[in-house]
Amino acid sequence: MLTLFPAGAIIDLSSGPGAAKDSRARPPAAARKQKIGEGDTMKITETYEGLPKILKLILQFFFGGIIGGVYRIVRFFETKNIVTLVVGLLCTFTGLGNVLAWIVDFITELIGNRISVLAD
Repeated sequence: MLTLFPAGAIIDLSSGPGAAKDSRARPPAAARKQKIGEGDTMKITETYEGLPKILKLILQFFFGGIIGGVYRIVRFFETKNIVTLVVGLLCTFTGLGNVLAWIVDFITELIGNRISVLAD
């Protein structure tokens, strides 16, 4: 027989006296700890790719050059592809790269729903 008390403790009367269990108890600290990058963590680029298409198109229209460069730089840290880093830096810090990234990324967002050109 189980009884629920207002404090959240569950007492199992069939186990004998003093068999109280706290339903709010957390697992031991060793079981909670995970290294960064392990488990079900979502990457920053996956978070951006998970946004609704219309929101990404609006962001690309107004901030496309900056988003394209920063996206590629962050993508480099996730995939360790040096070409992605170089293109990201060029897209972020040069005027021509900024404009090209804006146009190409807007088109790839419109067609494929993600930044895909030189962002591997």
